[in-house]
Amino acid sequence: MNTFIQQVFEILTTAPGSLIYHLILIFSITAALQVIFTVPANHTSRNRFILGLGFLLAAQAFLFLCAGLVWQGVINARDVLPPLDRILTAFTLLWVIWLWVFPSPRRTADVLHAVLNLVLVLLALFTITAWSNQSELVPFNLSIFDIGWNTFIILIAILGVVAISLARPNGWGTGLAMMLLILAGSAFHLLWTLPEGDFAAGLRIAAIASYPLLPGLVLVFQNQETESQPKAPAAAKTNGFVERRRYNAEPRAVYAWLQVAAE
Repeated sequence: MNTFIQQVFEILTTAPGSLIYHLILIFSITAALQVIFTVPANHTSRNRFILGLGFLLAAQAFLFLCAGLVWQGVINARDVLPPLDRILTAFTLLWVIWLWVFPSPRRTADVLHAVLNLVLVLLALFTITAWSNQSELVPFNLSIFDIGWNTFIILIAILGVVAISLARPNGWGTGLAMMLLILAGSAFHLLWTLPEGDFAAGLRIAAIASYPLLPGLVLVFQNQETESQPKAPAAAKTNGFVERRRYNAEPRAVYAWLQVAAE
């Protein structure tokens, strides 16, 4: 079994496996965006969700672009990809928590979110600069930077578990599952690391399992829209005909997607 797990880890941390990993994450974020766009209501939270998911998609696209530049020999893979892999995971986790817990604008929460993002940017710049000066004989998995970022990811995930459990937004169990999966993957990586590698295989498995749950954010979004709008008839008559909404995010369809994602 240990040999089998090690083979799976090696696949996920090599070029073909990395490609599949990035495509799964990009597809999951795109699916969440498509679901959000089906909600036919004008509300400030809609732009909020589009901003958050758009950032996640841009982050993964940027990492995918860097991998392409490495393949073309434009940049050094060792200096860029390992730290970016951990950094963008931390950024993604922070933005997902922000969307789950604060679907509507809140000044204090938004300011705190902006400050934490600024701190992450400064830590990211320091990590990339310092890591490029390290000996090439030391893999990223055995560096202090890997320990530091994974510990930071664990702390963010614990914060997310507590925040989502206290706020309990609509569909909060899905968000809690995402936090627990990332927490387990990061903790597993710290306890059992591939010494010769530069990527966190356990964290990647957790991401592959958790990102398909992102469309569950529409449950929070729909709840906000329902609370912010007055009650109206399900259909309005115009010239004797029943006018129906052109788009609809059917909750049963979302639940079906989440069941498939869980499987």
